[in-house]
Amino acid sequence: MARTKTRTDTLDQKAWDTITVTRDRFGNITERRTTFDDGRIVTKSYDRDGAVTGGQLELFDRDGTKDWDSITKKFDVNGALISEIERRTVYDSGRVATQSFDADGNLINQVNELDTGIVREVAFDANERVTQSVSSDPNDLLDWHTITRVFDETGQQIGESIQYDSNDILTATRLRFSPSAIPRTARSKLSVIRSSTPRMRGSWAAIPLPIQPATGWAGRRQKPYP
Repeated sequence: MARTKTRTDTLDQKAWDTITVTRDRFGNITERRTTFDDGRIVTKSYDRDGAVTGGQLELFDRDGTKDWDSITKKFDVNGALISEIERRTVYDSGRVATQSFDADGNLINQVNELDTGIVREVAFDANERVTQSVSSDPNDLLDWHTITRVFDETGQQIGESIQYDSNDILTATRLRFSPSAIPRTARSKLSVIRSSTPRMRGSWAAIPLPIQPATGWAGRRQKPYP
């Protein structure tokens, strides 16, 4: 059974306020949590040999001078290598951003919980370029459930798929050529979309994609199978 013991700097002689140590049933330290006088909280986890395996740093804007309220950083420790694997920032506006990093410190994923209630998850490639974003409406505030956007290596949006609350699905793919270049026989089966939205401006064409559970030609709202 794990045991926890907390020390408190009641005389304010140290740089920390409290230290909480957790031990396993054999007496080995498994976690140490230190709260410093400046508000920082550092948590370290240990293996059976006493080596640090991971950690967490919590920062707080106690003076209200930042645009964020708190930042939580998680670290992976492998020998002398310390890698930040996650960072969660709570902003004064209410927005929450959670970033994930690979072993080399590259940003690979970011989830933004917006103050509007919308959640947007963005994926990045090895060069930290956006490859895909997925917006969701978990609180059912709008008439759609998810919007998925796909980007090429230049950052140009090349596709979009919208799933509505009714389970209708609308999918469009950006054309890399003029619609007039499509053979007439093929053009008769395509639904070309013109959008005035800045990020969607240009020619968009419906193409047959293997969308499940919907059926039919992409680029038009489709009813799923019953």
